[in-house]
Amino acid sequence: MTLAGNASDNAAKASASAKYDKFSTSSSATEDDGFLNDGADVEAGTADAGYNQFIRFIETADKSKHGVSEHSSTGLLPPQIKRSSESASSVADVKTATIESSSNNGNVPLSSSSRKSRMSSSRRASTTEERQNPFAYREGNALIWRNVNMTLKAKNSKQPERKLLNSVWGEVPPGEITAIMGPSGAGKTSLLNILAGRSKSNKTLDVQSEIRMQDYIVDTTNIAVRKQIAFVAQDDSLSFTATPREAIRFSAKLRLPRITTDQEIEVLTNKMLSELGLLDCADTVIGGELIKGISGGERKRTSVGVELVTKPSLVFLDGPVKDVPAFFAMHNHPMPPNYNPADHIMEVAQQYSQEQLLREGFFAKDERNLPDAIVPKEEKELLKSLGVSAHEDISDDEWKHVGFGTESLMLLKRELIHTTRNKKGVGARFAFTTFLSLLVGNIFFGVGNPSSFTNPSEFNSHFGAMVMILMMSMFGTAMPTLLSFPEERPVFLREYSTNHYGVIAYFMSRLATEALITFLQIMVLLLIAYFMVDLQAGFFNFFIIEYGLAMSSTAVAVLLGCAVEDPKMATEFLPLLFVPQLLFAGFFVRTDLIPAWLQWAQYLCSLTYGVRLALLAEFGDCAKNENNEYYAPGQPNICADLLNVNQVKEDDKPLYWGILWGLFIAFRLSGLALLRKKATMFY
Repeated sequence: MTLAGNASDNAAKASASAKYDKFSTSSSATEDDGFLNDGADVEAGTADAGYNQFIRFIETADKSKHGVSEHSSTGLLPPQIKRSSESASSVADVKTATIESSSNNGNVPLSSSSRKSRMSSSRRASTTEERQNPFAYREGNALIWRNVNMTLKAKNSKQPERKLLNSVWGEVPPGEITAIMGPSGAGKTSLLNILAGRSKSNKTLDVQSEIRMQDYIVDTTNIAVRKQIAFVAQDDSLSFTATPREAIRFSAKLRLPRITTDQEIEVLTNKMLSELGLLDCADTVIGGELIKGISGGERKRTSVGVELVTKPSLVFLDGPVKDVPAFFAMHNHPMPPNYNPADHIMEVAQQYSQEQLLREGFFAKDERNLPDAIVPKEEKELLKSLGVSAHEDISDDEWKHVGFGTESLMLLKRELIHTTRNKKGVGARFAFTTFLSLLVGNIFFGVGNPSSFTNPSEFNSHFGAMVMILMMSMFGTAMPTLLSFPEERPVFLREYSTNHYGVIAYFMSRLATEALITFLQIMVLLLIAYFMVDLQAGFFNFFIIEYGLAMSSTAVAVLLGCAVEDPKMATEFLPLLFVPQLLFAGFFVRTDLIPAWLQWAQYLCSLTYGVRLALLAEFGDCAKNENNEYYAPGQPNICADLLNVNQVKEDDKPLYWGILWGLFIAFRLSGLALLRKKATMFY
């Protein structure tokens, strides 16, 4: 492999590669930035002895039959080095090594002539056995790139544009496992993001590149191309309540062609778990901050398995690698014993001039004589460029992506499982509701009885208790929703970018789950507070009002949650979510006293219409005072006065309901549009 170009800094870069002439699938990996910073000599995906034994077995069988080629080349990343049995690219090794073993029943690797014979007979529909095997043989082509540039656009004259990647070039031949190494900030992840179609030009970045698969120009941002590229990011974006088995099965169900049966998916999942050494933890939750789960190495291998189910042509692993000391020793800059590799790389980069590093083989110009690029004109040519057979004897419908119904059902099932397993999060939510309901019920105990209608002091307490219960339903449901969207954003972006499902299916499944949780939460709230306060609206009537207000409030929370990326930033939006609701609801200041130029804002606040509907339900009969049931003739009607000052009219009740649910729909659709825009901007 050769890589070349000029880095934005003078830090030395390194590359390592081991070539296997019998494979047709390419893999690439980079080291985790944090790995070099802390000096740990750790590799991804080798957490248990069984897994390491598998890797060593493959190494031994491979070297005894074919050997490992070792040669030098120059470029942006320095020459290649021979990898050890504890390879930095061991996770990628699993994929390629298992491809050969599965293609000839686990015997020694196929020879070149055998592989060519197999290729000649593979132009057909895939069999059940092949669909069940994630490591089944598939074709691959060389990945070639040049003139890769990423520029941070200038904001103003004081902040000029900045080159992040400058004319980077390189290639990965078929069957070659390549490691890209370098210090933090060297641009490794940025390069991989461009090659994998995860970065494109936007308002702040200008991205230019020429990427080929063999001699075909490909647009890696095209979903047809990106489906053939597996990308395992540095951070594992997995649902923390799912198990490795469920995560791999979920990915297979939504990403494989619809002709793949559930039985085939189950066999595929078990084979993937076995090959990645995950059988012992297959049914243990992945875990996160709130739930203890599997180890870091097992989590990384689960991320790899989630991507390998599609049998990709290329695998990018953005994770830890080794052999930095060995590389620098080859270029007359040996690393002292017990020394931090990151410090050594930076010292070499800072102590020696770029000219000297160039002479020693750290940099090179792109002197390749590439043939003219071919632009695929139809789908068959695009598939050929990716090394994928067309399977002409199978109807196109059978190879289509699963439908909207399957997407929604799988997402809903996962959401329900997530809810039932997230006992701490859901438990805290209901505990919070129960505690506040008991607190409000005890403070306002019995103030809602009919005698309060004739006593102004008790009447104010009655009104205050009703408003407090409304506010609790709004706060208690909107706050968790606001925080949950930014927390689950990385999982959504990864799955959306890899064509697991569409935004609408994701939104609908979330809506169904939120509707259920909100229903139960409001029920718990009212079963306690309603009867303790002794409200008069009628339980089910008041429940419908509370539920409508809660769903409208969560819609606003969803919109704000979609607008931010960090859960910590989401907490900063809490005042924006709640304060306007309180100001325009009519219980701190009468709505007719709000300045005319601000009164329009009340029509965007769901609490305003929740309060108006609750006022009609709770005090409507009192305001009518039919047959002088509550007030004697000539006695002031406190209930009617309250409705009048807040501009609440019985005839407008259908309008209040329409606006309340209209706000719910409008904010939900706005959140949907914003989420779609954010997702397409990110990838």
